[in-house]
Amino acid sequence: MKRKRRIRLLAGAAVIGLVGAFGAGTAGAGEQPPAKPADNVYKVGTLLPQTGDLSILGPPMVQGVRMAIAEINAAGGVNGQPAQLVEQDDGTSAEIASTAVDTLLQENVDLIVGAAGSSVTLGVIDKITGSGVVE
Repeated sequence: MKRKRRIRLLAGAAVIGLVGAFGAGTAGAGEQPPAKPADNVYKVGTLLPQTGDLSILGPPMVQGVRMAIAEINAAGGVNGQPAQLVEQDDGTSAEIASTAVDTLLQENVDLIVGAAGSSVTLGVIDKITGSGVVE
């Protein structure tokens, strides 16, 4: 019972985070809307633990992102473009996560959800933000 509640809470948090990152498809006063993806697909990458010490947290987090992608696409996508999920394992390790980030960047993701652990995030945040991708 407790586990289901935790999964629902994590899924809800992921959905809220993605909706906040994507916005409602319109820009606020004085803001520019997000650029239209060159490939006509809004790619969301996950950098979440499937292995390592935090692997127990990964499945509900990934499921939350999958739910968010489904809801976003059901609502018309991002600025009319479909959203697509590209999943990578952060391995609960900055070294594994760095390789995963390289893969996500090669896939031209527009947004990365993760990592789950702060030490993993600290190991990759400069690479992600330096490439102009939102984390």
